Amino acid sequence: MEIREAYKVMQAASGIEVGDTVKVLRTAKGAECGWDNSWVRDMDKSIGKSMVVMRIASFYGIELKDGNNRFTYPFYVLEIIKKKQGDGMTKLEEAYKVMQAAWVKENNVQVGDTVVAMRHFKEHEMGCSCCETQSRKDDPMGRCVDDGAIAIITHISSQNMRLDFGPKYAGTWSFPFFVLKIVGRKKEEKMVEIGGKKWSEATIAEALRKHAE
Repeated sequence: MEIREAYKVMQAASGIEVGDTVKVLRTAKGAECGWDNSWVRDMDKSIGKSMVVMRIASFYGIELKDGNNRFTYPFYVLEIIKKKQGDGMTKLEEAYKVMQAAWVKENNVQVGDTVVAMRHFKEHEMGCSCCETQSRKDDPMGRCVDDGAIAIITHISSQNMRLDFGPKYAGTWSFPFFVLKIVGRKKEEKMVEIGGKKWSEATIAEALRKHAE
């Protein structure tokens, strides 16, 4: 594979798309790493700026608009700041949604099951809609992970799992499915049939308590 072809493959894998907002991190040399273009002095002014991607120009790089000027940059000097606005979901987020749904189905995961987080994770890692966790005393989500705290699943959305770790860890937090291990299943309420209808034991106990009052 020629270096220009290698550049094209790596640029496609960078995830940068038309409509994304990116930041220019540094300058580049002409023909650096297969980039089939050159850096001009006016491009120096764009260092540190955030701009919208206008066009993906094959070997020539990523075209950005800076005021009235348009320059083409190599992908490796750019950092994605914000994904393009579309249907509200990037390809990665869509993939996460599919993977979580499959995990829930395959493992018969339900609200009420108990889980433990096996590791820390980054914000939006693998397309999840979650903030990152860190090993810090002032990060309650991070302490949940470090302490191996057991949580109850309270809600299953398309982009995360809502977990209740209890008051010690400041309540409920959103975690991605891929860091979770199922450690217990929700307790099924025992049902009693009375007069052709089924009632839970908890409901009957509450009714008897009120009757006694």
